[in-house]
Amino acid sequence: MWLQKCILTNYLTHHHLNLTFGTVSLISGLNGAGKTSVLEAIRMVLTGADARVDHKKDYPLLLTDGAKKGVIRLTWEDQDGSHDSQIDLPSGKRSGTGADATFLEYALGTKNIADLKEKDMKALVYRLSHVQITTQRVTELLAESEVGPALTKLLLPSIRAGGFAAGEKEAKEMLRVRKGVWEEITGEDYGKVKAEDWRPDRSSPVPVAPTAAVISAAENAMTSARTALEKAIENMGKAKGHSLPSAARLAELSDKAATLPTLQGVLSTLEAGITVLETDVSLLQQDIAAVQNGHHVTCPHCQAALVYEDGELLPNALAADHLVDVSDRQQRLDTATAKLVALRNESRDTVKSIAIAEQAVSILSQTTTASGDMVDLTVLQENVARRRTDVVVTEQALADLQKQLQTANQSSSQEERAKKILGQIQQLEHAVTVLAPDGIPARFLSAALEPFNTRLSNASTAAHWPLIQLTPEMRVTWRGRPYALCSESEKWRVNAVLAVVLAEMSEIGFVLLDRFDVLEPKGRSNALRWLTQCSQQVILAGTAKEKPKLPNSVQVIWLDNPVANSVAA
Repeated sequence: MWLQKCILTNYLTHHHLNLTFGTVSLISGLNGAGKTSVLEAIRMVLTGADARVDHKKDYPLLLTDGAKKGVIRLTWEDQDGSHDSQIDLPSGKRSGTGADATFLEYALGTKNIADLKEKDMKALVYRLSHVQITTQRVTELLAESEVGPALTKLLLPSIRAGGFAAGEKEAKEMLRVRKGVWEEITGEDYGKVKAEDWRPDRSSPVPVAPTAAVISAAENAMTSARTALEKAIENMGKAKGHSLPSAARLAELSDKAATLPTLQGVLSTLEAGITVLETDVSLLQQDIAAVQNGHHVTCPHCQAALVYEDGELLPNALAADHLVDVSDRQQRLDTATAKLVALRNESRDTVKSIAIAEQAVSILSQTTTASGDMVDLTVLQENVARRRTDVVVTEQALADLQKQLQTANQSSSQEERAKKILGQIQQLEHAVTVLAPDGIPARFLSAALEPFNTRLSNASTAAHWPLIQLTPEMRVTWRGRPYALCSESEKWRVNAVLAVVLAEMSEIGFVLLDRFDVLEPKGRSNALRWLTQCSQQVILAGTAKEKPKLPNSVQVIWLDNPVANSVAA
């Protein structure tokens, strides 16, 4: 990118300024001549932001006193040809072609590289050096570092998500888990030296593993016992309908059968009582109905005894006696009815008991008649119980043999399993080392830093200045001293070298450098000599009491009258 021309109309102190730039251009003049304003105008056109105002509503403040409109126009070229960019004031409207802003803020001097934080500085250097941390490249470096493919596959998701620090953390967590497994196998605390020479304690006898034939015989015995149990249960089920009652059941049936005559007598007595009560209830109901048919009633007002005859209510001296008789008869009827209900309920229960007793008599009769064809269920139940015991015994015997086999296998493989886990631990320890900052990350950083520092070194040498470098911690140094401890003139030199190197590596092609006058006269001559040897376009601004006399390789733009109608260079 090459800045060709800048035209300012009614911008700050400049009514009209028409500038044409060379390879190295020095904008110089007295204080207040508008040197920095030219650089700010260029920055504003290329970025859309102005250093003096924060909001577009304040853009009228950028106009020259008395002016209502202004224009900033910049002509520049790149590999695609010549371009014009313009900002109209006070609207702030931008027109023309925009510039690629990837590294523009560093070339324009709106942001100092030396002030970047570590993360941002690292990202910038990686981009400038075209170093990319891809999954493929990380996989290749892990393979070169002898990290196995299986472990690499486990670590890559963490590396992709959070960088090498996240991958290192994941490896450490996996390492912690594996050490815990080793301690569980051995029963001892993990130690690197101890683990390499560890052997199991052989002071206790190692159990002998049962042979396959012994285990097979135990399995067959268990299967036979289960089959016999199933057969016994099946036989008992079939015999339940043809089995002899147990002794307790026979005693129970005999007791119930013995109650039959008594129950039959009780039922006869109950039935006779029911007949008598049914007659009494019927007579009482008839008597009460006969009395009520005389229509004896009570006056609802005075409670006098009345009789209803031929459609009229008439006093009746005998009516009260009849009413008393009805009440007495009703009470007796209620009592008789209750007794009748109780006797009927008792009779019903007695009939049920007689049925149970008759059933017991029938069962006992059948048992006596067909005892020769019945099966003793007790014998079958005892057989099932024995078969259940056989199954439990054979199952336990097989379980004991299997446990003995497992114990023997564990004892014989304890050392092998401990060695296998130790191998995983050693792989993870190696992976942690590889992923540490001085491992693979350092290789990527070195690949990015080396070309950057090489160019810084070349620029320092060309300018006859002390060595300027960027440390792995992303700190800029001047003669080994941190940038923050440098003087103002030293910081200017550092920033100039960083900006030129960035312009060269990014191919942005130009830099703007303000406050050139911070250097002493001899330092300015050295700086200009170096800048004229650079392949980048450089536009400087600095205060001077008079127009400097410089070699033809440096274009001098002298601003001696801030409100001059035209200045061309």
